[in-house]
Parts: sequence; C-alpha cells; structure tokens
Amino acid sequence: MNKYKNVTLEDLSKNEDLSARTYNVCKNHQLSDLEKILDYYIANYNFFGFRGVGEKTNRELTILTKKHVGVYLLKTKRKVELKKEGQKIIEIINNLSLQQTNVLNCIVMVKFKKLSSESIRSLEGFFESGISIGEFKRHIFSNPFFDICDLNVTGIDARKEIDLFLKNTKKLIQQRESMETSDILMMPTYPKSLLKASIKRSKGKKRGYSNLLFGMPVLNVISAKFEKKIG
Repeated sequence: MNKYKNVTLEDLSKNEDLSARTYNVCKNHQLSDLEKILDYYIANYNFFGFRGVGEKTNRELTILTKKHVGVYLLKTKRKVELKKEGQKIIEIINNLSLQQTNVLNCIVMVKFKKLSSESIRSLEGFFESGISIGEFKRHIFSNPFFDICDLNVTGIDARKEIDLFLKNTKKLIQQRESMETSDILMMPTYPKSLLKASIKRSKGKKRGYSNLLFGMPVLNVISAKFEKKIG
C-alpha cells in the first residue's frame, strides 16, 4: 500500500492547514495527492513553474515537501531495489528446467505443510492456484509493494512464520545452482520412477494436496538433501 498516494489534497488541506491559494494551485495542476507533490518537487526543486505561484505559495509547498521527502526518497529507493531483486528471481524461475521446477515445488510444499494452521489458511487464501513457485512469481516477486499485511494474518507468530517461509523460499530459488537435479532423482533409497510419479501427482493438485503423497518420506528426503547442499 502506497501511503503517500493515499494522502489526498483534501487531507493535506485539512491536516497541513494549506491556504486556499496553495490548494487551488495544486488542484489546477493535477497535484492531487502527496506522492505527486513530492515527485514534482524532486524533479524541479521548487513550484515556481506553475502559473500563479509566488514566494508565499512556493514556501508553503516547500515546507510541506521537506517534511516528507527524505523518507519518501528512501522508500522509493527501496522500492526500486525490491523491483530489481524481484526481476532477478523471476528470471531465475523462467530459466528453471521442468525437473528443477518440480523438485523446488516439492520442497516448498514440504515446508508449507509444516506451517501452523493459521499460516496455511492465510497463504491458501492469498495464492489463487495453490502453493507453487509460479504463484510466488505472480503474486510476490512481481510486486515490489508486497507486504505481509496483504495477507489475512492476525497473529504475530503467524506473521513471523510466514515471513520466514517466504524468505526461505526466495533463498531456495536464488541458490538453485546448488541443486543437482540428476543426483536427487537418482537417490538410491527411492526408485526414480516413484519420485517422478510423486512429482507428477503433486503437480496435478490445486490445493490441499494428497496427504498420502506428502506423508511419503521421499519428499522430506529431497528437501533435506537439497538444504544440506546449500547449507
């Protein structure tokens, strides 16, 4: 949620005690919220470019912007950083092989099943098509504004648990080069055909997934083996 965009000109007029002249200048030049006022100031350093703006109006708007511009710039910079980070992760996901995607989905599902009931309900309600790398890509990594507050979570413990789950999922994707898929698929403890069948069945489910399938130790072994590789 962008709190600067949500502060309307009417809010500023009331809370910042803007003069009628300053209010009208902003309204006439489509500076309809705090974000637009801050963006204009960052680009121009003053408001003299607007018709009807004198020393008094410019000073009033400059004082207003200086109250908020420092934090706004930091948030804007962080948004750009998050967007770049998200783009890098999306690129990694787009270049995953089918086997890598399936194995990562299995690992994420094993971790998901270990979350508390509240965390599971919140994530299932947020993701449209179940828990998968593709859903992380669409709803989290593609959205630099994503926040835990976007989820329907009330408990502090559940928020912390989900935050850790999301961070660990991101780490798994970023360190996918440590995953030698062929080694995992050829584990001697479990037949290759059994693992492939498990992955195929897991991919076909939307939500909830098969308790029988995810009760099988094979997926827990995959998760543990991969995490051991990445430390």
